[in-house]
Amino acid sequence: MTDLTREVSPAFLAFKAFASDALARRPDLKRLDCLNPVRAIPHDFDFSAPPDVTLHHAWQQYLGLRFAHSFLSEGVRDALFKLFAGPLKDRTISIPSDVYPVYQVIGERAGVRFATYPTLPVFDITSALRTDTVLLTAPLTPLGRDLTPNELAELLGWLNGSANRLLVIDRVYDYTRSTDLQPLIDTNQVIVCYSLSKSHLAPRVSGFTIAPERFAVVPTDTADAGGAKILLTRYRHFPQTQASIFRWRWEHLSDKIRTFDATWQPPERGYLSVVRVKHTELLDRGVLAVPGEVYGTSNDLSLVTCLHETNGGAERELVDRYHVTALSNFARGYDTYSRTYSKASITQSTYPDQFFLVPAERLDIGFTKVQGLLPKTVVGDRPLVIHTQIERHELRANVRTGRGEYVERNHVRVSRVLDEDRNEVRIADAYAASLELNGQLLDWDQVRPRSLSVLPIARACQARCDFCFSHASISEEQDQGRLLLPRLEAACTESRARGAERMVITGGGEPTLLARAKLLEIIRTGARYFPKVVMITNGYNLGHADPARRLELLREYHAAGLTVLAISRHSPDRNSDIMHLDTRSERVARTWLENRDALRGLALRWVCVLQQNGVSNETTLRHYLDWVAQTGGDEVCFKELYVAATGESVYRDHPSNAWSADHQVPLSLVTEFLHAHGAERAGALPWGAPTYRLRWGGRQLSVVAYTEPSVFWERTHGICRSWNLMADGTCFANLETTKSLIEIGRTGPALPLWEGRAPTPSGA
Repeated sequence: MTDLTREVSPAFLAFKAFASDALARRPDLKRLDCLNPVRAIPHDFDFSAPPDVTLHHAWQQYLGLRFAHSFLSEGVRDALFKLFAGPLKDRTISIPSDVYPVYQVIGERAGVRFATYPTLPVFDITSALRTDTVLLTAPLTPLGRDLTPNELAELLGWLNGSANRLLVIDRVYDYTRSTDLQPLIDTNQVIVCYSLSKSHLAPRVSGFTIAPERFAVVPTDTADAGGAKILLTRYRHFPQTQASIFRWRWEHLSDKIRTFDATWQPPERGYLSVVRVKHTELLDRGVLAVPGEVYGTSNDLSLVTCLHETNGGAERELVDRYHVTALSNFARGYDTYSRTYSKASITQSTYPDQFFLVPAERLDIGFTKVQGLLPKTVVGDRPLVIHTQIERHELRANVRTGRGEYVERNHVRVSRVLDEDRNEVRIADAYAASLELNGQLLDWDQVRPRSLSVLPIARACQARCDFCFSHASISEEQDQGRLLLPRLEAACTESRARGAERMVITGGGEPTLLARAKLLEIIRTGARYFPKVVMITNGYNLGHADPARRLELLREYHAAGLTVLAISRHSPDRNSDIMHLDTRSERVARTWLENRDALRGLALRWVCVLQQNGVSNETTLRHYLDWVAQTGGDEVCFKELYVAATGESVYRDHPSNAWSADHQVPLSLVTEFLHAHGAERAGALPWGAPTYRLRWGGRQLSVVAYTEPSVFWERTHGICRSWNLMADGTCFANLETTKSLIEIGRTGPALPLWEGRAPTPSGA
């Protein structure tokens, strides 16, 4: 099929000669003739490190459609030829007479009967439904639009009229990944052909066809499957970028085009459009356009394109823009995992699919609007400025008011936030203030725990991590005691009754510093109440034990009921510098990996705190995942450095909190990386932390992009990360405030807090 993929019509060859001659005589012609997006649209793809997924999976994830059967091809032409020459051989196929003359060439070479219908100058869908098998180009090119809801409904009704009817749709010009075709696909009477040739400027790299099983053909091997997978994952948004560039260029060409076709409107889709003027007349006006015959229609029409480089400019330049909102809205719209602010949950928005922005010198526009809204919100509400950076082509002029600009989506990435005096504030502080403004903070006894955390060691730890949360929490102030098992039993009983689903043994300090028998008893107790028992450790004691002793300890933990061993490891090669301790935790993984059968049911999780000088960019993140794949492990938890917010935590001024703020790396690094490498989202924790399934280096990994819920988030939503049973026997719903004290055992006999300490009257 290589010869067919390079097929060009005689009319096109004649036009190329005509254009070459015209430009030789008049090099100053306005270029509306370019038909080669591969040359015209800037793109610089990095094809290193393809994702560890199948090409079929990458296509399915990219399209986001439901279907049962499909096949790979070199592209749409390849797929159509195989269909026409194979399962559709005995059908009469209605194909467009214009749009794409190669359709007729494919039909002739495949030996099928075909009838034709016009799409230009105006498309009437009924004219296409001439036979029981119809080929449609959708989006409609060069008309520059997709099928309308009415047209989709008519096609659905037509298909339902006979089980023998079949619709073949060419989606080569699909830049939006629309799911509008799903009802048609569900009929099992539709074949949909996709290709990377236009969407990703990659001709003859990969095509994908959704087809009922009865129309299956032999798939075509993809020569560059790795490159195709990269385009479908890492560059999955590139088609939308192209669509935005086209829109931007058409807007800038509008005035020029309307000088020779006053009724012309910019196309909704793509880089092609139709004008009702002959190309020879346009040439007399200094414009080089494509004659209609190139697309199989009358030369009374001309085709114009926005592709030529002279119609571009600084469209990919990043520019600073600002959005002013009410502070009370921020907590509803901000997502820390993608670092975006969205209008999706702000129902009062008049234009939910448009995000309005202004340059810095026109912030007065935003302030004026928000000041008018504040009397309708809550007492104490005030303006908040969101700073973002946008590629210039994304900006649309606000012609409705003539003030400001907008982007055609409901969210923007947050670079910074500023107060009404334009002073930068921490995002965490703005988020906390927004939650507090909404005035729906529950008392701690109304907040249910997701887990029970047991912190049996108050402060002792071999590591000296600069970001240690224990130093900026209640852990720093507790007394070291020997936690009594009756108190642990009561905490397990009461937390489970309130909704806790797991027990986590953590610190405070390092839990493996406990006496061996004591630690095993804590694990056994937790296992009697919870199906999942997790222990978080720095890994030092296990890593430095001799191999036989290490295996013995792992067997004991496993037998006692431990289901997840979570080891802190913040870098493959700089971990000692970060933790100020050489933990040798890779030895633990080696023992675990070599004894998987004996330790079945005990998962190994790596906990990596993102930070400057550690995992902080794509290179170090990839290196970390490579290390996990080589070393062993089931799960990875990437944590954002927790920064306590002003107004929430009494520990916000602690040096470790300041260190965390200065060294924080956003979780969007992880979420964007995972999306770009074919990870599937598996779920999310109640406060939004997303979990993923990732195939990496031959291993199936569970990955979470994790941050702690804030104090005000927990009190707003009525769920906390965990109840925290301390080494001194006290229990708190949140480690940042002593006001979150939970009274354990108040319904039964008074319980001692810890060995050697008298029970309190309340039991807590």
